[in-house]
Amino acid sequence: MNTNVATDSVGSRGSPPRMRTDRQLSVVILIIAFAVVCIWISSRDASARYVIYLLPVLIVLSAGLINRGRMAFDRNSFLALLLFLTVAVVSMLSSAQFDGFAIRDVVTISCYLLMFTVCFSGHRQMADVSFAILVAGLALVAASQGINTEWAALQSVGVLESTLAFPLGVIVLFYFHERKWWRFLLACFVLFLTFKRITLLGVCAIAALEFASLVVFRRPFSRRVAIFAVISVSVCALFLTEIFEFVSELIADENSSAAALSLGRTEFATAMWDSIDRAAIERELFGFGPGSSVRFLSDLGDVANPHNDWLKVLFDYGFLGFAGFHVILGLIHPDTPLGNKLYVFTAILMVTDNVLIYIHYFAFVFLVCRIDQTRKQKGGSHVL
Repeated sequence: MNTNVATDSVGSRGSPPRMRTDRQLSVVILIIAFAVVCIWISSRDASARYVIYLLPVLIVLSAGLINRGRMAFDRNSFLALLLFLTVAVVSMLSSAQFDGFAIRDVVTISCYLLMFTVCFSGHRQMADVSFAILVAGLALVAASQGINTEWAALQSVGVLESTLAFPLGVIVLFYFHERKWWRFLLACFVLFLTFKRITLLGVCAIAALEFASLVVFRRPFSRRVAIFAVISVSVCALFLTEIFEFVSELIADENSSAAALSLGRTEFATAMWDSIDRAAIERELFGFGPGSSVRFLSDLGDVANPHNDWLKVLFDYGFLGFAGFHVILGLIHPDTPLGNKLYVFTAILMVTDNVLIYIHYFAFVFLVCRIDQTRKQKGGSHVL
C-alpha cells in the first residue's frame, strides 16, 4: 500500500514542482482549520456546530483554486472512496434504508475520504501550527464553558474539553515519531488535561508496539504489524462487553461494574448483538444500512451513537462491510512507519468512540500524513 505524494499539482504535460504554491495551500488549509475549529468549539448554537462538516470540502476547493484546477490525486485514497461508496450503496439497496441517518453517515465519511485524495507537499511546521490550533480550541472552551473541577479517571472526564483529544493524540504521535521530545512532552501534558481514556490508551499502545518493533524485531513499524494489530483490536471491540465484565471482576470494586467502566454502553452493545443474532443472513452480510445503528439506539432511548465504531460498522454494513472498512482505513493511512502508527491509533479510538464520523479528527490525520509522506518522498509518485 505504498503511496507517495506529488510535490505539487501536475498539469496535463507534467509541470515542474512549484513549492510556493504548496506553501500557499498549506497556509490556507491551516487558516481554514483554525477558523472552523474555533467556530465549532465556541458555538453555543447546536446547528452552527455543523460547520465542522465543511472542513474537507473547503480543503479540496482551496487546493483546486490555488492550483487553478490542475491537481494530483492520491490513488489509494481514491480507491478507498470508491470502495466505501460501493459498500454503502450495497448496504442501502439491501436494507432499503435511505433516511436522514443513512445520508448523514454516507456524506460525512465520503467528505473526509475525498479530502484524503488531495495531494500536496506538507511542511513540518504545519504540525506545530496544528498543535497551536488545538490548544486554541481548548482555550476557547475553557474561556466560554469554564474548567472542569470534577476530574474522574474511570469516567473519562478531564480538566479540559475532551473531544479535541482525538486529533491531539495524532499530534502527540507525530512528535513521538519525529523524536521531538520537548514538543512531545508538552503535547502529552495537554492531552492528559483532556483525559480521554481511549486516546491515552492508544498513545501508550503505539509506544509499546514501537518498542517491540525496534527492540524485539529490529525493524520499523511495518504494515504487517499494523494490520495484525488493527484486526486484533477490531475483533476485540466486537466483544467489548465481555472484556468490561472481565476487567470489573479483576478490579473487584463496587463502583467498577461493567456498566460503569463502559459508561453505560454495555446495554447498547447487548441490544445491537441481539438484533444481529435475530437477523436474516442477508442482514448479517450487508448490514441494516448506513446510520441504522443510530436509528436503532434512538428508538431505545436518548442515545446519539453506539460509542463503538467497529460494532457500528458491523451493524450498519454487515460482515462484508466490516472487512471492507479495514481495507478503507488501510488505504487512507500511508504505508510508512508513522502512517502505520496512525492506522492502529485510529482503530483503537474506534473501540469506544465515534471517530468514524468525526471529520475534525481525520482532518488532522490528513495533514500529518501529508507532512510525513512529503518527507519520505523518493522518486516517482503513485497518483492519478
